[in-house]
Amino acid sequence: MATYTLKAGDTLYRLARNHGISLDKLLQLNPGLDPNNYDVGEIITLSASDRTTQSAHPPASGGASTETYTIKAGETLYRIATAHRLSVDQLLKMNPGLDANNYAAGQTINLSSSTYQKPTRTKPKVHRRGGKKAPWFDIAMREMERGVKEISGSVHNRRIVGYHQATTNRATTDEIPWCSSFVNWCVQQAGIKGTQNALANSWLNWGRKLRSPQRGCIVVVKTSSNHVAFYDGEEGNRIRLLGGNQRDQVKISSYSKSSVRAYRWPT
Repeated sequence: MATYTLKAGDTLYRLARNHGISLDKLLQLNPGLDPNNYDVGEIITLSASDRTTQSAHPPASGGASTETYTIKAGETLYRIATAHRLSVDQLLKMNPGLDANNYAAGQTINLSSSTYQKPTRTKPKVHRRGGKKAPWFDIAMREMERGVKEISGSVHNRRIVGYHQATTNRATTDEIPWCSSFVNWCVQQAGIKGTQNALANSWLNWGRKLRSPQRGCIVVVKTSSNHVAFYDGEEGNRIRLLGGNQRDQVKISSYSKSSVRAYRWPT
Protein backbone atom coordinates (compact mmCIF):
# COMPACT_ATOMS: atom_id res chain seq x y z
CA MET A 1 0.00 0.00 0.00
CA ALA A 2 1.54 3.34 -1.10
CA THR A 3 1.35 6.20 1.40
CA TYR A 4 2.34 9.87 1.35
CA THR A 5 3.07 12.40 4.09
CA LEU A 6 1.42 15.77 3.45
CA LYS A 7 3.81 18.70 3.12
CA ALA A 8 3.26 22.43 3.43
CA GLY A 9 1.58 23.77 0.27
CA ASP A 10 0.22 20.40 -0.86
CA THR A 11 -3.34 20.25 -2.20
CA LEU A 12 -5.30 17.02 -2.49
CA TYR A 13 -6.20 17.76 -6.10
CA ARG A 14 -2.57 18.15 -7.17
CA LEU A 15 -1.50 15.06 -5.20
CA ALA A 16 -4.22 13.00 -6.86
CA ARG A 17 -3.28 14.27 -10.31
CA ASN A 18 0.45 13.65 -9.74
CA HIS A 19 -0.25 10.05 -8.71
CA GLY A 20 -2.60 9.32 -11.61
CA ILE A 21 -5.85 9.09 -9.65
CA SER A 22 -8.92 11.30 -9.33
CA LEU A 23 -9.61 13.46 -6.29
CA ASP A 24 -12.72 11.41 -5.60
CA LYS A 25 -10.63 8.20 -5.67
CA LEU A 26 -8.16 9.72 -3.23
CA LEU A 27 -10.98 10.53 -0.80
CA GLN A 28 -12.37 6.98 -1.18
CA LEU A 29 -8.95 5.63 -0.23
CA ASN A 30 -8.93 7.86 2.87
CA PRO A 31 -12.44 7.77 4.41
CA GLY A 32 -11.49 9.88 7.43
CA LEU A 33 -9.75 12.60 5.39
CA ASP A 34 -11.53 15.97 5.36
CA PRO A 35 -10.71 17.60 1.96
CA ASN A 36 -11.07 21.03 3.53
CA ASN A 37 -9.20 20.48 6.79
CA TYR A 38 -6.01 18.42 6.70
CA ASP A 39 -2.64 18.92 8.37
CA VAL A 40 1.00 18.95 7.34
CA GLY A 41 2.54 15.66 8.45
CA GLU A 42 -0.70 13.72 8.00
CA ILE A 43 -0.18 10.35 6.26
CA ILE A 44 -2.59 9.44 3.48
CA THR A 45 -3.08 6.34 1.32
CA LEU A 46 -2.41 6.54 -2.43
CA SER A 47 -3.21 2.98 -3.56
CA ALA A 48 -5.79 0.33 -2.81
CA SER A 49 -3.64 -2.80 -3.03
CA ASP A 50 -5.37 -4.39 -0.07
CA ARG A 51 -8.33 -2.13 0.47
CA THR A 52 -11.82 -2.21 -1.00
CA THR A 53 -12.73 1.29 -2.09
CA GLN A 54 -15.89 0.92 -4.08
CA SER A 55 -18.91 1.53 -1.88
CA ALA A 56 -21.61 0.39 -4.25
CA HIS A 57 -22.31 -2.86 -6.09
CA PRO A 58 -20.88 -3.25 -9.61
CA PRO A 59 -23.15 -2.04 -12.38
CA ALA A 60 -25.48 -4.50 -14.03
CA SER A 61 -24.39 -5.54 -17.50
CA GLY A 62 -26.57 -5.66 -20.56
CA GLY A 63 -30.27 -5.06 -20.99
CA ALA A 64 -32.73 -3.41 -18.63
CA SER A 65 -31.71 -3.81 -15.01
CA THR A 66 -34.06 -4.22 -12.04
CA GLU A 67 -31.32 -3.59 -9.50
CA THR A 68 -31.88 -1.71 -6.25
CA TYR A 69 -29.32 -0.46 -3.77
CA THR A 70 -29.42 0.39 -0.06
CA ILE A 71 -27.53 3.55 0.84
CA LYS A 72 -24.83 3.03 3.46
CA ALA A 73 -23.74 5.50 6.14
CA GLY A 74 -21.38 8.11 4.74
CA GLU A 75 -22.18 7.43 1.09
CA THR A 76 -23.08 10.17 -1.37
CA LEU A 77 -25.29 10.00 -4.43
CA TYR A 78 -22.35 11.13 -6.52
CA ARG A 79 -20.22 8.15 -5.51
CA ILE A 80 -23.10 5.68 -5.90
CA ALA A 81 -23.91 7.04 -9.36
CA THR A 82 -20.27 6.97 -10.44
CA ALA A 83 -19.86 3.37 -9.26
CA HIS A 84 -22.80 2.37 -11.46
CA ARG A 85 -21.61 4.41 -14.45
CA LEU A 86 -24.43 6.90 -14.08
CA SER A 87 -24.65 10.63 -13.57
CA VAL A 88 -26.38 12.02 -10.49
CA ASP A 89 -28.99 13.44 -12.86
CA GLN A 90 -29.76 9.96 -14.22
CA LEU A 91 -29.92 8.54 -10.71
CA LEU A 92 -32.43 11.20 -9.68
CA LYS A 93 -34.55 10.50 -12.77
CA MET A 94 -34.61 6.83 -11.82
CA ASN A 95 -35.84 7.84 -8.36
CA PRO A 96 -38.42 10.66 -8.73
CA GLY A 97 -39.04 10.81 -4.97
CA LEU A 98 -35.35 10.97 -4.03
CA ASP A 99 -34.24 14.32 -2.60
CA ALA A 100 -30.61 15.02 -3.52
CA ASN A 101 -30.22 17.11 -0.37
CA ASN A 102 -32.06 14.88 2.09
CA TYR A 103 -31.53 11.12 2.04
CA ALA A 104 -30.56 8.67 4.76
CA ALA A 105 -28.54 5.52 5.37
CA GLY A 106 -30.78 2.49 4.95
CA GLN A 107 -32.83 4.12 2.20
CA THR A 108 -33.33 1.86 -0.84
CA ILE A 109 -32.97 3.44 -4.26
CA ASN A 110 -33.65 2.18 -7.73
CA LEU A 111 -30.87 1.54 -10.26
CA SER A 112 -33.16 0.08 -12.91
CA SER A 113 -32.57 1.28 -16.44
CA SER A 114 -36.12 0.22 -17.29
CA THR A 115 -37.44 3.30 -15.45
CA TYR A 116 -35.06 5.73 -17.11
CA GLN A 117 -35.90 7.10 -20.52
CA LYS A 118 -32.67 7.74 -22.39
CA PRO A 119 -32.57 10.92 -24.47
CA THR A 120 -33.56 10.48 -28.10
CA ARG A 121 -30.78 12.83 -29.21
CA THR A 122 -27.92 11.16 -31.04
CA LYS A 123 -25.52 13.58 -29.38
CA PRO A 124 -25.66 14.62 -25.74
CA LYS A 125 -26.57 18.21 -24.99
CA VAL A 126 -23.74 18.52 -22.49
CA HIS A 127 -20.27 18.50 -23.97
CA ARG A 128 -16.83 17.97 -22.46
CA ARG A 129 -14.08 20.04 -24.06
CA GLY A 130 -11.36 17.65 -25.19
CA GLY A 131 -12.58 15.08 -22.65
CA LYS A 132 -11.45 17.26 -19.76
CA LYS A 133 -13.18 16.89 -16.43
CA ALA A 134 -14.17 19.59 -13.98
CA PRO A 135 -12.79 18.69 -10.51
CA TRP A 136 -14.23 21.93 -9.10
CA PHE A 137 -17.70 20.65 -10.03
CA ASP A 138 -17.10 17.42 -8.09
CA ILE A 139 -16.09 19.56 -5.11
CA ALA A 140 -19.29 21.62 -5.45
CA MET A 141 -21.33 18.42 -5.65
CA ARG A 142 -19.83 17.18 -2.38
CA GLU A 143 -20.71 20.49 -0.71
CA MET A 144 -24.33 20.04 -1.81
CA GLU A 145 -24.32 16.51 -0.43
CA ARG A 146 -23.08 17.89 2.90
CA GLY A 147 -26.32 19.88 3.08
CA VAL A 148 -24.66 23.30 3.48
CA LYS A 149 -27.26 25.99 4.19
CA GLU A 150 -27.61 29.27 6.04
CA ILE A 151 -28.48 29.29 9.75
CA SER A 152 -31.27 31.65 10.68
CA GLY A 153 -30.68 34.13 13.48
CA SER A 154 -27.45 35.51 14.87
CA VAL A 155 -25.47 32.27 14.43
CA HIS A 156 -23.69 31.88 11.08
CA ASN A 157 -22.71 28.73 9.22
CA ARG A 158 -18.93 28.51 9.49
CA ARG A 159 -18.80 26.60 6.21
CA ILE A 160 -20.32 29.54 4.33
CA VAL A 161 -18.06 31.99 6.17
CA GLY A 162 -15.20 29.81 4.92
CA TYR A 163 -16.39 30.28 1.33
CA HIS A 164 -16.17 34.04 1.83
CA GLN A 165 -12.48 33.73 2.67
CA ALA A 166 -11.80 32.83 -0.97
CA THR A 167 -12.62 36.45 -1.87
CA THR A 168 -10.99 39.72 -0.89
CA ASN A 169 -14.24 40.75 0.81
CA ARG A 170 -13.81 38.03 3.49
CA ALA A 171 -17.31 38.50 4.89
CA THR A 172 -17.96 36.99 8.32
CA THR A 173 -21.70 36.20 8.09
CA ASP A 174 -23.80 33.80 6.02
CA GLU A 175 -26.30 36.57 5.28
CA ILE A 176 -23.99 38.36 2.81
CA PRO A 177 -24.70 37.09 -0.77
CA TRP A 178 -22.30 34.19 -1.25
CA CYS A 179 -22.81 32.71 -4.73
CA SER A 180 -19.50 34.12 -6.04
CA SER A 181 -17.73 33.21 -2.81
CA PHE A 182 -18.86 29.61 -3.29
CA VAL A 183 -17.65 29.44 -6.91
CA ASN A 184 -14.33 31.03 -5.94
CA TRP A 185 -13.87 28.55 -3.09
CA CYS A 186 -14.62 25.52 -5.29
CA VAL A 187 -12.19 26.46 -8.08
CA GLN A 188 -9.58 27.41 -5.50
CA GLN A 189 -9.89 23.96 -3.89
CA ALA A 190 -9.20 22.47 -7.33
CA GLY A 191 -5.96 24.45 -7.57
CA ILE A 192 -7.31 27.13 -9.94
CA LYS A 193 -7.32 30.87 -9.34
CA GLY A 194 -10.80 32.39 -9.41
CA THR A 195 -11.77 36.05 -9.49
CA GLN A 196 -11.36 36.44 -5.71
CA ASN A 197 -14.29 38.86 -6.06
CA ALA A 198 -17.58 38.53 -4.16
CA LEU A 199 -19.60 39.93 -7.11
CA ALA A 200 -21.22 37.48 -9.53
CA ASN A 201 -20.52 39.66 -12.57
CA SER A 202 -16.77 39.42 -11.85
CA TRP A 203 -16.94 36.07 -13.70
CA LEU A 204 -18.17 37.59 -16.98
CA ASN A 205 -14.63 37.92 -18.35
CA TRP A 206 -12.85 35.23 -16.30
CA GLY A 207 -11.21 32.34 -18.15
CA ARG A 208 -12.44 31.83 -21.68
CA LYS A 209 -15.86 32.06 -23.28
CA LEU A 210 -17.75 28.92 -24.31
CA ARG A 211 -20.12 29.01 -27.27
CA SER A 212 -22.10 26.15 -25.77
CA PRO A 213 -22.18 24.94 -22.16
CA GLN A 214 -20.46 21.87 -20.79
CA ARG A 215 -21.01 20.25 -17.43
CA GLY A 216 -19.10 22.10 -14.75
CA CYS A 217 -18.64 25.35 -16.65
CA ILE A 218 -19.27 28.58 -14.79
CA VAL A 219 -22.51 30.34 -15.70
CA VAL A 220 -23.49 33.93 -14.99
CA VAL A 221 -27.25 34.57 -15.10
CA LYS A 222 -29.32 37.70 -14.66
CA THR A 223 -32.49 37.37 -12.58
CA SER A 224 -33.46 40.06 -10.08
CA SER A 225 -29.69 40.46 -9.70
CA ASN A 226 -26.58 38.77 -11.08
CA HIS A 227 -25.94 35.18 -9.98
CA VAL A 228 -23.10 32.74 -10.69
CA ALA A 229 -23.05 28.94 -10.41
CA PHE A 230 -21.95 25.74 -12.20
CA TYR A 231 -23.74 24.22 -15.20
CA ASP A 232 -25.29 20.80 -14.49
CA GLY A 233 -27.56 20.22 -17.48
CA GLU A 234 -30.73 21.41 -19.14
CA GLU A 235 -34.33 20.51 -19.87
CA GLY A 236 -36.25 22.32 -22.59
CA ASN A 237 -35.77 26.06 -22.28
CA ARG A 238 -34.31 25.87 -18.79
CA ILE A 239 -30.85 25.04 -17.42
CA ARG A 240 -29.93 23.42 -14.11
CA LEU A 241 -27.26 25.18 -12.07
CA LEU A 242 -25.42 23.86 -9.01
CA GLY A 243 -24.50 26.78 -6.82
CA GLY A 244 -24.40 28.45 -3.45
CA ASN A 245 -26.93 30.90 -2.06
CA GLN A 246 -29.70 29.22 -4.05
CA ARG A 247 -32.63 29.45 -1.64
CA ASP A 248 -30.02 30.03 1.08
CA GLN A 249 -28.21 26.74 0.48
CA VAL A 250 -25.97 24.78 -1.88
CA LYS A 251 -28.35 23.07 -4.27
CA ILE A 252 -29.35 22.56 -7.90
CA SER A 253 -31.89 25.07 -9.19
CA SER A 254 -33.50 25.75 -12.55
CA TYR A 255 -33.08 28.99 -14.53
CA SER A 256 -34.34 30.23 -17.88
CA LYS A 257 -31.85 29.98 -20.75
CA SER A 258 -32.77 33.56 -21.66
CA SER A 259 -31.24 34.72 -18.36
CA VAL A 260 -27.74 33.45 -19.26
CA ARG A 261 -25.12 36.16 -19.64
CA ALA A 262 -22.01 33.99 -20.06
CA TYR A 263 -20.60 30.46 -20.04
CA ARG A 264 -16.96 30.47 -18.87
CA TRP A 265 -14.20 27.84 -18.60
CA PRO A 266 -10.71 28.08 -17.04
CA THR A 267 -7.87 29.02 -19.38
